[in-house]
Amino acid sequence: MTTRSAIVSAAVAIAVSFLPLAAHAQDEATIKKRALAGYDHMIAALEYEKEGKYHDACRYYTYARDELSGAILASAGVRTTIDLQEIQSQVDEAMARARAVCGKADEPS
Repeated sequence: MTTRSAIVSAAVAIAVSFLPLAAHAQDEATIKKRALAGYDHMIAALEYEKEGKYHDACRYYTYARDELSGAILASAGVRTTIDLQEIQSQVDEAMARARAVCGKADEPS
């Protein structure tokens, strides 16, 4: 084996050893991205609710629930430092508020 091929083999072995770490980092980034999107939707929904725009609030609470639930699903099998209990409590909050607000949205004005 030439020196060049030995270096390439070593580099490939090192790169392959980092693949699980890269996958973990990507999974953690996905969790954070989905959670942040969910929180952004919650904030928008709260603003719409405060303004009496119940159809929009209903829609954004639903978006929040979907993104936050997606963050929890993305965490399956991933060791993470992210507080998944907090995300789950936000999913529950989004669902409860969506039920209340979506009911108001369906009421005649």
